Amino acid sequence: MTYCCPGEQQGIARAVHLARLAAGHLACRDCLHRHDTGSLPRHIVSRSRQRDGNIDFVLDSDEGLRGVYVNELTRERMARFTAHVIDMAHADLLKADDARSTSTGLIRVAVGFDFRASSADLIVGVVNALRQTGGQILDVGPVSRPAFDFAIQQLRPDIGLYVTGGLRPAAWNGLDLIDHAGLPWLTSDRQEQLTQTARHLPARLSRRSGRYEFVEILPDYRDRLSRQFHAIRPFRLGIACPSPELRSTLKQMLGQTQCSLAELPGRMTAAGEWRGRALTDLICDRHLDLGVEIAEDGRGCRIFDETGRQLTAQAVLKLLNSVEPDQDSFLSQSFTSETPEALTERDLRLWQQHSRQSCVTNQTGRYWFLEESPACDALQTLARVLEALSLTDRPASALCLH
Repeated sequence: MTYCCPGEQQGIARAVHLARLAAGHLACRDCLHRHDTGSLPRHIVSRSRQRDGNIDFVLDSDEGLRGVYVNELTRERMARFTAHVIDMAHADLLKADDARSTSTGLIRVAVGFDFRASSADLIVGVVNALRQTGGQILDVGPVSRPAFDFAIQQLRPDIGLYVTGGLRPAAWNGLDLIDHAGLPWLTSDRQEQLTQTARHLPARLSRRSGRYEFVEILPDYRDRLSRQFHAIRPFRLGIACPSPELRSTLKQMLGQTQCSLAELPGRMTAAGEWRGRALTDLICDRHLDLGVEIAEDGRGCRIFDETGRQLTAQAVLKLLNSVEPDQDSFLSQSFTSETPEALTERDLRLWQQHSRQSCVTNQTGRYWFLEESPACDALQTLARVLEALSLTDRPASALCLH
């Protein structure tokens, strides 16, 4: 009898088949020969006959993969999903005859993960799957999403995989997919293809193990970010940020300025609302100049003036564009017709590049800058706002329309 693992082209010996059963090899659950267990112990025989259940994850063209940790996302399921993504990305490279990868036959993949407790577990499944591709793995470790976007711009991999739950509750996790240009990789066509194929094992791209390399990106990211916090007059700032890592980075950036910082205790809910003392109360009680709520993913933010009122997206864009008076203001364009809220992040970014707009937003607190790396970063947005306000001694409420 000839044994062949699902997704592989070459046959294997029966001894290898039994060894893989004993090791709990993922492909064994879909193998036609999984009932040939020889003299393996009963608990291994029982495990080999269990087939993986339905994968009830959520695929979104903006977010990527999302699911509840353990219930819907495990190391094995994350590894299987990663294998499908890399299989599709490798096929795209072959079709495009991309000189960056196909010349060596290797695919370059950047990986990273956020600071959720479950992310450190799920990234193992991602890396294990990548090692079977025979490609080059560039691991940037635990970083914020803006820092990972910065790594994509610096390393220029064929695809980036970032384990994160985004703005979902703590029980959730997932995988953001970013192409070599820093745009969301998951289009509607790819989403449909992944949904159809994710329950089957893809073919292994290489019999060799992938080359693993750890890349330290945080010093370069913080150095790039610190350049934004210059020529800023003293401000009294209030901040609401659920991520200790982001708060630490912000304090480091403000440490080179004369600004003072008041932190709001509490945490952000799944709906994006702050649970605890309101930032508006903190601003008014301490007579602060500005307040900012930073989303857990480090990309979105909400700006409040000295009266505690939140600045609208149009007001923030007006303020940001005031720093560059020689460029056409984004508000001079038809805001509602040319950038409808229905646009995905990828479509919005492509529209920005085509129209050469210096700053765009989807009105969810995220702002993308055309010539910056990373393009979307709440800390960078705050720095730009402070820079604009530093050009005048007038308060934010007098400069912006609510």
